[in-house]
Amino acid sequence: MCTPNFIITFLLVLTTVNYSNGAPIKRQTSTTTLITYEQFLNLPLQSTPDQITQNFNGNPGVVAYESDIPGLTSTTIIEYSSLNPDYFVILTLSNDQLTSKAQSGLDANQYPITANQYGDITLGMSKDTVTSLVGEGQVVGVTVGGYETIGYNAPGLNLPTVFITYLQGQVFLKVEGGLQD
Repeated sequence: MCTPNFIITFLLVLTTVNYSNGAPIKRQTSTTTLITYEQFLNLPLQSTPDQITQNFNGNPGVVAYESDIPGLTSTTIIEYSSLNPDYFVILTLSNDQLTSKAQSGLDANQYPITANQYGDITLGMSKDTVTSLVGEGQVVGVTVGGYETIGYNAPGLNLPTVFITYLQGQVFLKVEGGLQD
């Protein structure tokens, strides 16, 4: 079963990727110090706000959403973004611990996938098997509970439009856009 943080993060990534392939997205730049793909990858889940700020070169990001249910939980979504280079990072914290992270645009490399390769990927397939079929992809999202979403590029598109989500190292969900036979 998908956790709420996973669903929110995944939808934010998909929405941004889908709209960024057409008209430019209007958003305010929130980054004074640029973030790298390696910093994103190396940011451990369960990090505190202070650890996140330290990992991202002293940049605390912009709080995009906060909610607090006294005695139960508090949720904070922190955004980092830049227009040059164009990227965004969204971090979700629950009770001041990082529970999910998502990004788009930090990794400028291309990770191509064809419609035939996508068709060969089945639910329950291991991540190692998928990687042997289509190669390494770009990590676009990770959440507690073992969810990891990897992005690939449809031919001719700069940003990932094909997403494979793993749960505990096995294909849990696959979504594509832009693939043609």
